[in-house]
Amino acid sequence: MKVTAIGFAQLMEIYWTVCSDQEKVLTSLESFLLDYRNKDILDCACGSGVLVIDLIKKGYRISCSDGSKDMIEAFMAKAQKIGLNIKPSHLLWSELPNIFYNMFDLVMCRGNSLVYANLWDNEKTITANNYREIEQSINGMYHCLKPGGTLYVDIPAEDSCNLSNEIKHPITYFEDKQVEILEKIIPDNKKGLREWSVELTIDGKKHEIKRYSYLLPHNKFLSILTESGFKKINKCEIGGERPHYSVFIAEK
Repeated sequence: MKVTAIGFAQLMEIYWTVCSDQEKVLTSLESFLLDYRNKDILDCACGSGVLVIDLIKKGYRISCSDGSKDMIEAFMAKAQKIGLNIKPSHLLWSELPNIFYNMFDLVMCRGNSLVYANLWDNEKTITANNYREIEQSINGMYHCLKPGGTLYVDIPAEDSCNLSNEIKHPITYFEDKQVEILEKIIPDNKKGLREWSVELTIDGKKHEIKRYSYLLPHNKFLSILTESGFKKINKCEIGGERPHYSVFIAEK
């Protein structure tokens, strides 16, 4: 995929910032994290550091990892700019236990990241309804948790999984740049994939992002969680999260 002069990680940060109520999400996450204030947390989809750097600045004990090298580099540049000495680990979710076995009270996988398991930087062909990558990822997260630890993960809401959707976001500003965003979601049930494309017009110049993710029905997702060993699985409302995300909490 070609990315223009604005780097891919920065394009994604503009998208995340513009398309969700970051302040409201941060407030909601802080409320959720009250029970984990002095506990060990892993953000295993830290991206470029949106929100998680704010939480670390507030004193939360959060380790960070991501499967994208570009995101890790963007995270480190942002952290260094504000004087934070944080070095996220570059790891796939299935690799997490190699470094973090039984270490955390809470593992977070936010931003609708799970459904891109091993697809985010790969345009590989997958077999429809083959969830092996999802299963291996969830197993990796499970084995990072201490006994009794909690997984926080979001995936597409059930009613949005199989629907084509086009969202034109209101014109807004990111820093000093005018931003218009048009995103499209197109499911392909035969391939078991979901195409997500975003057109960002930044100060009149167009930039495009396209990625593919798994179609993941909720009943299959709940089955994967259960088979991995999780229990007490519940949906959780987090204010400010995008309406087509569903947040799940599961206990080891």
